[in-house]
Amino acid sequence: MSKDTEAKNLGDILYNCDDIDWDLALYLGSNDSFNLNMEVIIHDPDDVEDDEDDNPKVVEEKNYMYILSIQDIQSIKDNLEQQTNRIATREELLLAFEYYYRNDAFMEVELK
Repeated sequence: MSKDTEAKNLGDILYNCDDIDWDLALYLGSNDSFNLNMEVIIHDPDDVEDDEDDNPKVVEEKNYMYILSIQDIQSIKDNLEQQTNRIATREELLLAFEYYYRNDAFMEVELK
């Protein structure tokens, strides 16, 4: 995926994160609640004008905030799929993503 990425939805990013460069980051307009259809920006977190800038200009223009690195998201997906021994659904990925974001830890899955 290119370094300059147009807005996409969270569900597609979580499901297809393995196709995204690990050194990019996920930005959202809110971190109050997450849903699969919310618009996100994937962008290079180091693409800043100077050292005083926290976020890339394209992110600041939309008033978005840094959420997680793509590398973290790839790890969340990998951990979930290792625990369940199958490909995770978008809904499961969203739960694991939100759990990781809120707790800074991987979600433990109870297998039936």
